[in-house]
Amino acid sequence: MLRFGLIGYPLGHSRSAEYLNGRFSELGLSATYTAYPMPRLDGLQALLDDVQLSGFNVTIPHKRLILALLDGLTPAAEGAGAVNTVVVDRRSASPRLIGHNTDMEGFRNALADHDVLLYGHALILGQGGAALAAARVLQEAGMEVRFIGRRPGPGVLDWKDTVKDVIAGARLIVNATPLGMSPQIQSAPPIDYSGLHTDQVLFDMVYNPEDTHFLQEGRIRGCTVIGGLGMLHHQAEASLRWWLEQVEGISEDR
Repeated sequence: MLRFGLIGYPLGHSRSAEYLNGRFSELGLSATYTAYPMPRLDGLQALLDDVQLSGFNVTIPHKRLILALLDGLTPAAEGAGAVNTVVVDRRSASPRLIGHNTDMEGFRNALADHDVLLYGHALILGQGGAALAAARVLQEAGMEVRFIGRRPGPGVLDWKDTVKDVIAGARLIVNATPLGMSPQIQSAPPIDYSGLHTDQVLFDMVYNPEDTHFLQEGRIRGCTVIGGLGMLHHQAEASLRWWLEQVEGISEDR
């Protein structure tokens, strides 16, 4: 039995186990995926020792903190500066943890599903690991990116700066915060929604609920709106490919 999982905190909103356990069943794999709530990373080693995970996903608040505990990074993870998928390489006496970023692929493919043209300016709400992954994708597509967050600086606006003109000037606005996530479904990023218009795209990485207050504000103003469920599924598929490639490699070596 192969074991995979998700670490982060809180995890009550997550649908990763539901999706990936369903995929294991479809593929006829003897594997299981479990959520492991972990407020701090100091419990990671004990989890790896006790459960013998072959791989795991990483979510808030650990996507950048996990970097210090890894033995290697893929170019995508290094470029994004964040990791959401880890492969546990057990081909040596001491397992090695290799960090990947499948958020980038998930975000890119979710945009492609909706035929979004990437040009002009983008605003990314948040400064965490998912925000960094989105920024990497958009910058590679030639977009100018600015973050909105609590730590203003070069390329980063404070929340109080999200006035009507700033919002109106963005082609794409991405919510990469947990604002609006279940159970706090009435919350939303504190931006001036009166600046939204029909030429804009709103992307919410929150997928539970699927229709967030953020997206509702965009929809009533004629924006193209995209929820986070597609991104979840695309990044999960990318994670699955990395894990199974590693597991197959171990089997061949043995």
